[in-house]
Amino acid sequence: MVIKPGKRKKQIQPEGPFHYTLSGYIREAESDEVLIGATVYVADLGKGTISNEFGFYSLTLPSGSYSIRFSYIGYQTIRWQTDLLADQVIDMKLGLEPSKLEEVRIIKIDDEVDLAQIRTGNVNLEPRSVERMPAFLGEQNVIKALDAIPGITLQGDGSTLFFVRGGNKDQNLILIDDAPIYNPAHFLGIFSTFIPEAIKDINIYKGDIPAEYGGRLSSLIDVRTKDGDVNRTIVNGSLGLATAKVAVEGPFRKGKSSYFVSGRTSYIKWYVQQYIPSMERFYFTDLNVKFNFRLSPKDRLYLTGYAGRDYFVLGTSTGNGSGISWQNLAGTIRWNHLFSDKLFSNTTLYSSKYDYNFVINVTEDDYWNSHIANLSLKTDFSWFASPDITLRFGGKVTRHNFNPGNMEINSDPGYYNIPVVHRRIAREWTLYLSNNHSITPRFSLRYGLRLGIWQNMGETTEYVYDKWYNPTDTLVYGAGEVYNTYTRLEPRIGMTYQAGRSTSLKASYSRTAQYLQLVTNSISPFTTLEVYLPAAPNIRPQMADQYSVGFFQKFRKAHLDLSLEVFTKKMQNQIDYEDHAYML
Repeated sequence: MVIKPGKRKKQIQPEGPFHYTLSGYIREAESDEVLIGATVYVADLGKGTISNEFGFYSLTLPSGSYSIRFSYIGYQTIRWQTDLLADQVIDMKLGLEPSKLEEVRIIKIDDEVDLAQIRTGNVNLEPRSVERMPAFLGEQNVIKALDAIPGITLQGDGSTLFFVRGGNKDQNLILIDDAPIYNPAHFLGIFSTFIPEAIKDINIYKGDIPAEYGGRLSSLIDVRTKDGDVNRTIVNGSLGLATAKVAVEGPFRKGKSSYFVSGRTSYIKWYVQQYIPSMERFYFTDLNVKFNFRLSPKDRLYLTGYAGRDYFVLGTSTGNGSGISWQNLAGTIRWNHLFSDKLFSNTTLYSSKYDYNFVINVTEDDYWNSHIANLSLKTDFSWFASPDITLRFGGKVTRHNFNPGNMEINSDPGYYNIPVVHRRIAREWTLYLSNNHSITPRFSLRYGLRLGIWQNMGETTEYVYDKWYNPTDTLVYGAGEVYNTYTRLEPRIGMTYQAGRSTSLKASYSRTAQYLQLVTNSISPFTTLEVYLPAAPNIRPQMADQYSVGFFQKFRKAHLDLSLEVFTKKMQNQIDYEDHAYML
């Protein structure tokens, strides 16, 4: 625990109800990993807060003597007595509980402060819970664990393709350290792209999605990876029935910077070849890399990278194998800065890419390819204006690149005579503002507004159709030319009423817009041709309006939580292939 008193004005004794701010970071004692969603609670006032996704908290209180409780599920609770006569910085470290939890816990609810901040459709999934769940071939599956959450339906018992509250699989925004992952599946969807040992926190929103997030209609899966131990070097690995894994973490400079590297590869090919001898390649791989630097007491820098690939090739009697492959790439650079003990900022530069290949001839390197990629820059601010008001605001600009699907023929390009599908480029601007407002100790409101501007850009070609969908004209646009714009406002509002010490009522409304459309001819990764298309003159953005009402009851003596929710959702502008569409 580190306590740093702020600058104190000369004073003999406060004459009135002066207000001062407690702020700092909450970390795990052993590894120094920041704890996301840790509770800071002042029982005397019935006020508290939780640490953000970077472990930072800020709480402004009247001057006085307080007993402050720092807690996090699975960790020892610390009660700290302080005389608050000036701004204070308290960096708290929590140690693990002596005995491990035996039950699987899905929802983190910790005493009064969390009960008052419950959102509709929001669930926190602990990585330790995933490790205790049953696993196919001994391989824990982060996405498969979502099957335990009401409102989320998996495609099948062994699949990682999932649908949330009636939405499609492409309507789920899956982030790894702020960068989107477009396909979270490995090996027929049986395994997920996330290595459980690399995950620190998983936050799931099925409704009431915060205003700082958007771009999908149904859900947000926010995955945060480990920063790495800043005190010790740790190497661990495992050999399972399906995969081999290794992870290395440790300090660059003890107490100041760290790294975490984790890799995984499969050897399922050896099992499959027993039944399909012609299977030449059958594997998937993952690599997670993260670097963490404390530049100063007010500045931190995080570098994250992820790469995952699947490759399946079936040989033929002529030696020219065919198959499919797909690859996810993602990287982020994040800079945290404290302007003051009340104003926290995070600036992120991230990029991600998803490639899908239908391999026609491995020897000649002939294949069909579609891909989607983005490059984004965003800045987010959190202003802890008072104990009752937390403002969040920021903006983002993104450049999207689409290849809707083209043949890459290297053996004899003129032989196939296949027309070219024009690539697409788009630019997206986003601004948002939200407020978490505690109106009374029992009643709080969350309200915000998100503005999205989507611009289609050249160089590309668009076609004009009549009402019977027959092409009537061809329009050619030059490089950088903006030829179509969509503007959408997305209001978000939620409320929580704490009816008693163990009971709360909640309700929310949210409008979401999605400018990407995934069209596919199958739900199986072995027969599908996945194509991402942007909103454009012929494709309108998807829209959804969702209303939710919920009830939460905590049975403290029985250590049970009961949550009930009812929702209605209306979606617009959904597209799909027509029946018996000609694909290639």
